[in-house]
Amino acid sequence: MSDALNSWLTRLANKPLPALQRTLTRVRDLLNKPNASHSTFAAVVQYDPGFSLYLFQQLNRQPNRPREPICNIHNALPLIGMGLLERAVIELTPLESQLKGPARRGLLGCYSRAAHAAIYAESIAQRQGQRHPKDFATAALLHELAEMSLWLAAPEQLRDMEQAISRGDGREDAALETFGFTLEALNLALGGRWELPELVQESQRLFNSFQPKALSVMLCIALARSSAESWSGEETQENIELLGEFLNIPEAKAQALSHQIAVAAAHELYTLPLPLTAFSLARAVATAASRPAKAQHPTPKQPPRLKQTGIEATKPAPTPQAVKRAPPPAAPRTTPPTPPAKPTPTKPAKARPNPLQTIIADSMRELKQRHGMQRIMFSMLTPDRKQLKARFVIETGQQPSLKDFQAPLTQTNIFTLLLQKPQPLWLRPDNMTKYLPLIPEQAISVLGGRECLMMSIFFGDKPIGVLYADKGSEKSSLSVEQFANFKALGIRSMKQLRR
Repeated sequence: MSDALNSWLTRLANKPLPALQRTLTRVRDLLNKPNASHSTFAAVVQYDPGFSLYLFQQLNRQPNRPREPICNIHNALPLIGMGLLERAVIELTPLESQLKGPARRGLLGCYSRAAHAAIYAESIAQRQGQRHPKDFATAALLHELAEMSLWLAAPEQLRDMEQAISRGDGREDAALETFGFTLEALNLALGGRWELPELVQESQRLFNSFQPKALSVMLCIALARSSAESWSGEETQENIELLGEFLNIPEAKAQALSHQIAVAAAHELYTLPLPLTAFSLARAVATAASRPAKAQHPTPKQPPRLKQTGIEATKPAPTPQAVKRAPPPAAPRTTPPTPPAKPTPTKPAKARPNPLQTIIADSMRELKQRHGMQRIMFSMLTPDRKQLKARFVIETGQQPSLKDFQAPLTQTNIFTLLLQKPQPLWLRPDNMTKYLPLIPEQAISVLGGRECLMMSIFFGDKPIGVLYADKGSEKSSLSVEQFANFKALGIRSMKQLRR
């Protein structure tokens, strides 16, 4: 743990989050009713992160702690007792009176996303037939404790971080620049210090994204965050597509489901002073209904102009499409346009665009322009299927160049495992010791030992290559959102190839 992270952990660990005034008032009223049940109290506090966190903290401080883990508020309240609830309404400060201005709006925004994510998570867990759906709600509610705590303790610094993000910095890079650590690292540290339920901590560990329960919570957090910004934005649409893949339902059904849950959340949360995304959803739906229908994926009339966007196609392995077209004429980048090269007699004047090139190039551009990736590559299987070789590359002059990438497929390695089925991989510090030995030596000399994303791309049931992306610097880290967006782009590319 870094000195900066340890310092902030010490500063925040004993600083309780405020509760919503409405929650405190309703709990106080229920305490005056002799017949109020634990389930009634749970229904009141279950979407208030400050009150819920306080109850878990107090539960873990009791001398006779329960032997079985307590994973949600509904199970915790019978063990806590009315005396602790009476203490809570005295000790907890109302958020509305403790914070003003941007800090209040920032923390209310966090509480709103947490409450929405909790409702999404419980609904999806119920749909999947999970035995304890309330556990998922609690995990989502308490997922972003770092940001909540920082709005309370360091609102100006958090605003600086948000401004850096709005200028185009990645969320993790902005946090590192502002605080010296990532918010995910602080989430983990606080969750461990407060001994929060297992699923809370599992879903905060980025390397658990391949565990279905943790991934379910992560997806709900991502959807709550992006939909709070815009229901019609590309990030929200990608999160909905990921949700559909996770639930194994069509994207249209996933969209309808997410809209239904957002409306249900508004019914649950309307008495609290929290922003409700159902209102922006209604506006987005009305706006979409007033626009003429557009084709979602129009086929471009010309092949993508790769050199102008910084994407360079390396010399491809022969494929049926490649055989039909001659390689594009080389043109120096720094000189004015030269007269067109003489046409090849055996070629038509306008070559038909290669669908694979078009689809992959579009995805690679999006990874760079929208998601902060600096080195992006698509490597393809050679015709004899014994090697992967770089086919398309985006980079900004780093050495060694990704254009030199090649990896053998004759022995078991990370790429042969990836190519067994369509699947993503996030290579990060937590799993480097596991996966780094599986990367062939000639490949690691090009890729380096940095944090990166990889995904195998299939055409139907046949593997065709691997999509790769990193942020260029060995010190840069990746986020859950970037991993989700990367996976969404890979899934979208495969869907487009099947059309």
